[in-house]
Amino acid sequence: MDKYTAKIIPILKKYGVLRASLFGSVVRGDTHKNSDVDILVQVPKNKSLFDMMDIQFELEDALKKKVDLVEYD
Repeated sequence: MDKYTAKIIPILKKYGVLRASLFGSVVRGDTHKNSDVDILVQVPKNKSLFDMMDIQFELEDALKKKVDLVEYD
């Protein structure tokens, strides 16, 4: 999991993400070749859907894996 967080945290900070949590197979430690990375995020109110897409694309580029971003309610 540390190999993911080392790449994820700087990107989330860059976009002003207020809080984030990993969940799913990465946390359980049962990832496989086609696993995605599930991240729960809270973003500032001024962030748009396009900002969320930018975050997702940058994370996917850094991790070389599909990223599933889910917003806190």
